[in-house]
Amino acid sequence: EDTLLPRILVVFMFANMADNALFTVLLPTLAKQVLDNPLTLGLSVAAFGAGALAGAVLFGAVGHRFPRHVILTGALLISGAPKFFAIAAMPGTPTLVVTMALAGIAAGPVNPLLTAVQFNRIPAELRGRVSGAIMAAVVAAVPVGIFGAGLLVAMTSLTTALLVIAAGYLLVSLYPALHPAWRAATP
Repeated sequence: EDTLLPRILVVFMFANMADNALFTVLLPTLAKQVLDNPLTLGLSVAAFGAGALAGAVLFGAVGHRFPRHVILTGALLISGAPKFFAIAAMPGTPTLVVTMALAGIAAGPVNPLLTAVQFNRIPAELRGRVSGAIMAAVVAAVPVGIFGAGLLVAMTSLTTALLVIAAGYLLVSLYPALHPAWRAATP
């Protein structure tokens, strides 16, 4: 029985919940209520996307030189909680854009790594079903995160919502660093 794949599922369900909440609820709220500038929203999302593309290309070029679990843990720790903590400080547009670009660079290797781990660990005859189930669970978590973030903002404040999600993201990101099953991600 593979103990790594369920752990990957839990971590990435939370990551998708949090990141989708950021892009659909938290950043738009920041842009409207705090910065009063919709351009900020577009620039920050574009910076994250450009950073993620650059991170994926960089991973493709040099990623094979490092253990997968080290890259995955580092990517989670850099691309996850820090952006929420930084945004909670209510930065101006330049700082926000740089923060999102750096988070995107760190996030770039995540999906290619997860795909490689799945292909290495799931038997070929089960790959479609298991990969489909993992993807379905991860995608099903997205509306929960969006609803939860909206509820947090409505019941507390934008800053509190960002800090609560950042703390959760930090805990989830530390899990791969602390659990030995994640070292199995390195072939």
